[in-house]
Amino acid sequence: MGRMHELFFSFLGILKIGAIVQPLFSAFGDESLYVRLEDAQIRAIITQRKHLPKIRKIQDKLPNLEFIIVVDHIKSKRLENKEIAFFL
Repeated sequence: MGRMHELFFSFLGILKIGAIVQPLFSAFGDESLYVRLEDAQIRAIITQRKHLPKIRKIQDKLPNLEFIIVVDHIKSKRLENKEIAFFL
């Protein structure tokens, strides 16, 4: 995620519930991203819509993934399985 308000609020919320923040470089390819997310056994991802296609490609290979939170979702666009829109 870029440096936007949602990033900082996300970090605070994640830390407040005792979870771990794992920032990832947006230029990672699908396989690099998958390896890191699978190794961390992630249950949720907070992302921007521009990164959503990458997540959608690998989400079926992430058995622990329960939620994909999209911080800048456009209301007219359809969300897919496990995706949640977040607005400030």
